[in-house]
Amino acid sequence: MELLDIANENLALAQDALHELPALSVGDAEVRQRLIWIEHQLNQLIGSLQAISADLEAGCSVTEMGYLNQDELVDILEVMASQIANLKAMTRMLKLIER
Repeated sequence: MELLDIANENLALAQDALHELPALSVGDAEVRQRLIWIEHQLNQLIGSLQAISADLEAGCSVTEMGYLNQDELVDILEVMASQIANLKAMTRMLKLIER
């Protein structure tokens, strides 16, 4: 899989996770605070992934983007995918608590 494909796949996952967040107006204050934090984390990941995708689409090399090599960027994208999965799991748990 190409770097751009991986970045775009992660971007879609993060955007889906953001859209799955429950409304912040419901629930107790502690759950709302955690949802706000999750929303912030997802927005940061989305911004980073959009920048990576834009650079790759523009034809920038990984060294021009500030990475040592392609493997480093792949590792970072894998970490981002893990973070997104963890944030989605946290959201599911908070939805269960909210019930």
